[in-house]
Amino acid sequence: MHYLKFFYEQRIDFSKPVHGHQFVYRCIPKSEPGQEVEQLNIKISPCDFWSYGWDTYRNRTIYGTTKKKHQKFFLRVHGIIKKDWRIYDGDDQNL
Repeated sequence: MHYLKFFYEQRIDFSKPVHGHQFVYRCIPKSEPGQEVEQLNIKISPCDFWSYGWDTYRNRTIYGTTKKKHQKFFLRVHGIIKKDWRIYDGDDQNL
């Protein structure tokens, strides 16, 4: 069993103030056999609303909106995944 840290950050500086800004991010590692997200921390600023969603490939997404005027946008996602490499330890003849 291994524990791996992940980190994603994005900063946007708009040339002019924007409002009604909507966003969707696909930056969360997938939980699947042999890999599980153990810890997840999300910071979004500015933000009026955000939630989790799923895309058509079953990847977890973060989506939301910021209604008020802003000229900077910031997103940080970080956490820990538990990786179990034993699922790859098998008899190659069964593949």
